[in-house]
Amino acid sequence: MDEMVERTLQTMCVHLAELRAAYSTIDATGRLRVVCSLRPPGLRAVAGLEVDLTVAPHYLAELRAGRPVVVQDVLGDPLLAPLAGALTGGGIRAMLDVPLRLSEELVGLLCLASAVPRRWSETETAMLVEIGDCLGIALRNAQLEERRRESEAALSASEALLRALVEYAPIGIAFGRGGRLLYANPA
Repeated sequence: MDEMVERTLQTMCVHLAELRAAYSTIDATGRLRVVCSLRPPGLRAVAGLEVDLTVAPHYLAELRAGRPVVVQDVLGDPLLAPLAGALTGGGIRAMLDVPLRLSEELVGLLCLASAVPRRWSETETAMLVEIGDCLGIALRNAQLEERRRESEAALSASEALLRALVEYAPIGIAFGRGGRLLYANPA
């Protein structure tokens, strides 16, 4: 999954070279963790940064509702007032955040950030929402694929245990179908 996220951010940075592109996870308690961040010169790296979003409850509520947050200047936005110091300390003056949801649950955030105040265009907002939707679907598919692999591994382990139990059972066990003997253990 990390490779998919990084490729998405790299593609975004090709077209928006002056902006930081980042992907973060958000847990059920509202804790954000920056997983991957690509940046132009002048913006510091933020990968690994963790922030408690519950200090900005209105911002967190917008994300949980699945609504993009468009901020032209973090210093003048009341939604982000509790986070303004941390954001400007990280070199962020403007940001465009799109929440990623899986099964109605907020799980992540796709973010574009600027080191200077910026008026985000409708096209930029629509583009990031579309990318977020596609990335959300791709992450969900990757999650389902991982669950499928785990289920197959558990099934294989269960089948191996059953085979061993039947093979070494002290009593005779036989399986058949349609009147034909398919297997009989050595007992």
